[in-house]
Amino acid sequence: MRVFFLNTKLHFFIFSILVFSFLGACQKYQVTASDAIDVPQRNHYPMILIAEPLLNATPQPSETLRRSLTLTRHLSAGALPIIAPWEVDVPEGEQWPHLNSLIESLAITNAIDMDNALLLFFEIRDDASNRVVYNSANFEGPSYSENHDVEVYLAIRDFHSDRIRAEISVRFSEDPFHEDITPLENRPELEVAIELAANELILLMQETYPERTRGPVPTFTGTYNAQNAFSYGGGVGPTLQTSFNEIDEVEAMVASRNWLQRFEPRMNTEDVREFSNLPTGVRIDESVGFISDCLEPNDYVIQVNNRPALGVHTIARPFLTGQSGNHIQFILIENGQEVYENCRIP
Repeated sequence: MRVFFLNTKLHFFIFSILVFSFLGACQKYQVTASDAIDVPQRNHYPMILIAEPLLNATPQPSETLRRSLTLTRHLSAGALPIIAPWEVDVPEGEQWPHLNSLIESLAITNAIDMDNALLLFFEIRDDASNRVVYNSANFEGPSYSENHDVEVYLAIRDFHSDRIRAEISVRFSEDPFHEDITPLENRPELEVAIELAANELILLMQETYPERTRGPVPTFTGTYNAQNAFSYGGGVGPTLQTSFNEIDEVEAMVASRNWLQRFEPRMNTEDVREFSNLPTGVRIDESVGFISDCLEPNDYVIQVNNRPALGVHTIARPFLTGQSGNHIQFILIENGQEVYENCRIP
């Protein structure tokens, strides 16, 4: 139990605001979670591999990527080592693996130690079956017109059994006319629910693993360029750039901006111009402490230890799981050329 002692009127006022805000959120979102993660006692976080996300409707690959990115971003911010469901090699001409085949492919591609890893299942259970799904060319509003129940569900499992080790559920009634809906964010309440579920999982992990990360937690922010992630979940299709070549420059910039801002709302036109001419990767926006000796603002990372930089979490992961003295190799793009940068874990 956490107990807070307040000794000033100002503290009491601030505390009251926080309490009322929290109670308001609780009234909107019903959060339930296991008391603990039922796994053998260990000191450090295991690797968490996110299995194929399950959304009730049949979403566009971009929608699956978007909601998975939200979950991954919050879990990584909590210093959890994550392998995202799009971190798999799909040879040209082959279909994207699904379900157990995806889990197997992720484990092989990323050389997972299955005795020191957990599977995370991510579902969005939604009773609105006739929703319009956003994609890069279609930014119409959702087609439902009444409040409907939604559940964000997370389940932890190990690789050696089907037994669920922990569960988290966040339920809410989604308002189709919510005041925060914008052309780029059609489901703001869902984004909040995913964040709440991620925070519950972070708390469970902190309580289960006392020493948490093996290595130091890097302090940095970055922006993921998902420009060429168009085919995620649907086999190998044309990149957005290939499609843009068929339309004029202005239309291509608008479509590119709409696509990228769905994953990184902070992007402006200059960001889009920069990213449209670069391969998939991560731009470093800020870096503080030991990681600033290796990566500086505006560095553009395309590989981490010979694997593609497929999200900000892929840069943090080797620090969280590595031992002091280990080296991490980054490949950057500088002036159109590949540059190698080695970073030692302190």
